[in-house]
Amino acid sequence: MTFSHASGALMLEPSNQSLMETFNNGPPPPGAGDECAPAAGLSYREAPDGSVTMGTDPLSGQVVLIVQNGDDCWEIALPPRISRFASSEREASLAAAKQVAEAAFGVYWARREKT
Repeated sequence: MTFSHASGALMLEPSNQSLMETFNNGPPPPGAGDECAPAAGLSYREAPDGSVTMGTDPLSGQVVLIVQNGDDCWEIALPPRISRFASSEREASLAAAKQVAEAAFGVYWARREKT
């Protein structure tokens, strides 16, 4: 996973490590760890600078990171079990990246329910 910023710009935003600490120390999403909770898509939180979006699956607590990579490209980091169900790892918009992540989790859960 990479993080980039405009050349010549001062890097005032926090490092990825501090962003992850902020995400990890935040409140758990509603229903996290509750195996009986209905699938309701991912619960999203954004970094203060908007460079990283974290989505948490309410059923498993697994996390997807969506990172801005340049001005127009979003890179998705899915957990290994989920990533094989993703149709693409880069999208042109945050909305499209979120749809890819949610679709991958949806296919993963559908396949788990069949077994």
